[in-house]
Amino acid sequence: MAKTTKGKVVISAEAPAELRADLDARAAEEGRSRSEVIVRACRFYLKYAEVERADEIPQLKGKK
Repeated sequence: MAKTTKGKVVISAEAPAELRADLDARAAEEGRSRSEVIVRACRFYLKYAEVERADEIPQLKGKK
């Protein structure tokens, strides 16, 4: 992870191309930056999502 301002890091992830447009639309609607929307979404997920072990998540059709 690359360091940025004090107490922050850059985290990267591969995501579907259309997600960028969705994030930018939400950011514009809320008057936030894309980064703020991503951080809020991650914090929400980590706090409220039910834990599902990777081996318990069903595979998508066509994926092996």
